[in-house]
Amino acid sequence: MGKEIPLFHSDQLARVVAHQEVIFGAGETLTIRHDSICARSFMPGVIFGVRKDREGYGLVHGLEHLLLGGRV
Repeated sequence: MGKEIPLFHSDQLARVVAHQEVIFGAGETLTIRHDSICARSFMPGVIFGVRKDREGYGLVHGLEHLLLGGRV
């Protein structure tokens, strides 16, 4: 063995705005992949963030605090 496995990997793909891939495993793998081909797919999240900002949340560490309605 003795070979280190990188934890993060990044590629720039043509016609892909965002690509995320998470690979778990040793001996076998489970891969979860998400590709966005249009920036429009991010708009619901942007609108959600702007609305929360207007509510006066300020700086938030962790999206779960906004999604679950709690404050930091």
